Amino acid sequence: MIIRSEKRAERGRAVSLTYEDVQEILKIIDQSSTKEIHIEVDDFKLIVRKHGADGAPAVTTTATPPAPASSAPAPTEPEPAQAAQDTSKTEAPSATAQSLNSPLAGTFYRAPSPGADPFVEEGAKVSTGDTVCILDVMKVMNTLKAPCDGVVLSIPVENAEAVSAGQPVMWFEPK
Repeated sequence: MIIRSEKRAERGRAVSLTYEDVQEILKIIDQSSTKEIHIEVDDFKLIVRKHGADGAPAVTTTATPPAPASSAPAPTEPEPAQAAQDTSKTEAPSATAQSLNSPLAGTFYRAPSPGADPFVEEGAKVSTGDTVCILDVMKVMNTLKAPCDGVVLSIPVENAEAVSAGQPVMWFEPK
C-alpha cells in the first residue's frame, strides 16, 4: 500500500507526524493483512513493514538529504560487570516502585532543550501528569508524564541515551 500526499507542505516547513499518528499507523498495519505501507509527503518518507511470525512492525524513515553515515566500531559482547549493570537499570529500586516505560524506541531527554534544567531530578516530588522527560521518536518530540503522585526514585538512563520500547526510564515511589 502506498500513500502519497497530493497536498504539498510549504517549502522549508517540516512535515508534522505526532506520536499518536505513528501509533495509529502501526495499529492499522498490525490489524490488516497488509505486509508493508509507504507514506510519502514531499521529502519525508515513512515505510512500515511486518516482520516475522509475530507480525511485529518495523519502522523505517528517510528524509532528503540523508545524513552521512558514520563509521562506528563493531559492537562487542559486554563485560560481565557491564551486563550486570545493564540488568540493574531495569530492576525496581523498591517493592512499591512504579516505572515509567518508554512507549517506543527513541532518544531520552531529561530537559526541554540543551542547556536547560532537567524536568525533574531524583528525589523530586511529582504529581500525576507532570512532564518528566521527552522522548524523541523519529524527530517527533513526545513528552512523557508522571504516572502517579509521588517522588522520583531513580532515572536509570542518561540524557540523550537511546532507549527501547518498554524500557524503564524513571522509577517513582507513589504517595
